[in-house]
Amino acid sequence: MMAQGKTVTIWFLWLLVLFLWQCIATAAAETSFVAKPGCNETCGDVYVPYPFGIDDRNCAKNKHFLLDCNRTTTPPKLYLSKNMSVYNISVENSTVTVGIAAAVVCYYETVIKWQFNQSIALSKSRTFSNTRNKFTALGCDNLALMNDADGVFGSGCFSLCGNINISSSDDGSCSGLGCCQTPIPKNLKTLNMTLRKVRNKRHDNLRRGISCSYAFLSDSTYNISDIDLFTDPSVDLDRYPTPPVVLDWVVGKDKCEASEGPSGYECGGPAGSFSCNYSDNGLGYRCLCMEGYFGNPYHPQGCVATILFLSPPPPMDPFPPFFFSFTNLSFSLTLCVCGYQWRPRCPLPPHTLPPPPIPRQIPLTVAVVVEAPKSETEKP
Repeated sequence: MMAQGKTVTIWFLWLLVLFLWQCIATAAAETSFVAKPGCNETCGDVYVPYPFGIDDRNCAKNKHFLLDCNRTTTPPKLYLSKNMSVYNISVENSTVTVGIAAAVVCYYETVIKWQFNQSIALSKSRTFSNTRNKFTALGCDNLALMNDADGVFGSGCFSLCGNINISSSDDGSCSGLGCCQTPIPKNLKTLNMTLRKVRNKRHDNLRRGISCSYAFLSDSTYNISDIDLFTDPSVDLDRYPTPPVVLDWVVGKDKCEASEGPSGYECGGPAGSFSCNYSDNGLGYRCLCMEGYFGNPYHPQGCVATILFLSPPPPMDPFPPFFFSFTNLSFSLTLCVCGYQWRPRCPLPPHTLPPPPIPRQIPLTVAVVVEAPKSETEKP
């Protein structure tokens, strides 16, 4: 009986530790979404963490990180430029995911009805991610081409099929039938995408009504089955393919070693709380929080050392049974228990414990003591 009670206690202990760790991981992820003080941190449903900013030039690190929030739409829509809407910004991965419209050619039977070639130029702090994106052509009898503006790079692929009815794989990826894919190189900042038709008389005789072909850059996980090849996108623009494209971004202009001089790093916070990582996809570097820290390494407040306090609330307190207080020498943040008020800003005044004196970096430690229940035969 006593052994059974101890087993239950051990399982309870592990579940509690896992629960606390999930809370901490969630809280750390949330605190990456931090704008500068006094600046808006969201546009619609997209968070805008520093070094990016909206509305005010002072809210962004520089002009290359200033984004446009269009509030005339419902919900508001975030733009990197006029032809690139923003889906997501990741501080941890140093990426921004944008929507870029595909190049297209549409036929009415054998006559071209509409054609659009796409050209994109990125700012100096951003490059197309060569590890996350692929160039894709979709449709029958097409030659899809891509090249950079300087003529240094050029590539493409054929998308051929045995009949005009094509389909994607079960997972929505390119099956190789009526579609083709090819990777892109590193350090790519400009991209032109065009489509050319490869004549197939057998297919020409089968064409009826509208049929379209597309060429686009996209995240390799993009589901191409969402694209309708037999609807005129000029009539219904909501159906026009705007696949997600992942861009890598960096700060600074040099390698990490060159930034150790008087000018210093573009990272925020005290030395020792962040690390500098040189990007192999474009000139510049990225900032990461060191082990034992979390937060936004670009924000002026910088990375935050993690200390965990577990404390019962005062009597009659409306907060859940436990709350967490993360603190270092210059920053204090209270997070309520998971499932209740887990955002960094609780709507009610938080209760925090006065932090003890701490060194620059302290590893996170969770200690839980649970007494095993006594069996009925056990004497006090």
